[in-house]
Amino acid sequence: MTMQERLFDLKRIYEQIKKRPPSRSLGLLRNPFPPTGIAGTGEEATPFYPRQGYIKVLSEFVRSSLQGSDFCGLVVMGEYGSGKTSLLRHFAKEVASAQARGIPVGAVYVANPGTSFADVLQSMTRSIGQTVLAKYAWAHVINWLKVSPTDDRFSAVGLPVPPKDQLATLSDAHEFWALFHEQLDISREDIAGAVTSVMQQTLPDLGFAEGLSAIMLGDRSSASKTWSQLTKTLPPYSTKKPVPTERMASLMTVFKSNGVEHLFLLIDEVEDVVFYRMTKKLRDDFTATLRASIGEHGGNLSIALASNLPGWHLLVRGDASLEDRFKFRIELTELTSEEIHRLIGYYIKQAKAPASDVATRIFQGPVIDLLFKFRRRMPRPILTACHSLVENFWNLDHEPSPKEIEQFLTSD
Repeated sequence: MTMQERLFDLKRIYEQIKKRPPSRSLGLLRNPFPPTGIAGTGEEATPFYPRQGYIKVLSEFVRSSLQGSDFCGLVVMGEYGSGKTSLLRHFAKEVASAQARGIPVGAVYVANPGTSFADVLQSMTRSIGQTVLAKYAWAHVINWLKVSPTDDRFSAVGLPVPPKDQLATLSDAHEFWALFHEQLDISREDIAGAVTSVMQQTLPDLGFAEGLSAIMLGDRSSASKTWSQLTKTLPPYSTKKPVPTERMASLMTVFKSNGVEHLFLLIDEVEDVVFYRMTKKLRDDFTATLRASIGEHGGNLSIALASNLPGWHLLVRGDASLEDRFKFRIELTELTSEEIHRLIGYYIKQAKAPASDVATRIFQGPVIDLLFKFRRRMPRPILTACHSLVENFWNLDHEPSPKEIEQFLTSD
């Protein structure tokens, strides 16, 4: 075997890694730093690091939202990499945890105001649960059909009127399919159109009606479907021009119907849309939708927006009434040397090998000073640099020196 062939010998590389697990030279069981600098939200993800002052404001925001009857708004302001996304995603995770304990709250995280509608539906489904949503939608359809089983009512949604005794005992999705698909020979496509039509009787937004229909049909399959598989067959939304207020009304209806008394809507990256995607008309439409949603659902809705300072000012420019509704503010500033020290130590603690202080000694010593010197003092670039350092030095046979660390940090 030639030297070049040995470089790509997968078996040899695998055996080397097994003998020397990643991060061993640093005394770490794994790389604890998120590669993108954003703390994950899954069960296995590194826990979110709370900077001082955040938790107090978030607690006051939640308390005011749940105790009062007026709308509560929160603005999270900061430059790129300051932790806005991590903060909103952590907040969504905390709401989901409270919801799982029986507290009637829910959260929808939107990556930015221009995100795809399928992503909004996915966030809603993740919050409520696909199985719960499917059961809710089927119960709604079946109850609607039972209320007034007339020829006109059934023909309006494209279904024949079944025998009264069979309709009277109809109670779930399985019995629905057995009756209409197997006995009455209604095609799957016609059933999809029928359930969408029924859902539209309550949900004014066609997209939500179609989305719930897709979830219902996906729930019928024994195979586990991904979200893209559930939504790829949705008809183009161009069949009806979307009306933002109808979309919000449908969102609130679905959550309320599933036991959620208060919804937290979390909208990230507002500045990207304001600066790069929105014309003045679209920006005015967005703020008008915010005002309308606040006016109609204020007591049951709280909104948190994440933006840099110029983006926020541009969004509410000339609209003091809207700006005043977002009375809670969190401004993310650069980290101090002490905060960088605590941030890195917080992550190392999650993966430090027993009886090893190598990583602590390195990352709490020379790395702090070098990061403070060569990197922007924001959580994302700091954590991304730490992740790269661990990946770069895990296979060393010696503890990396300050000079090696400096060479790495200045190489790009």
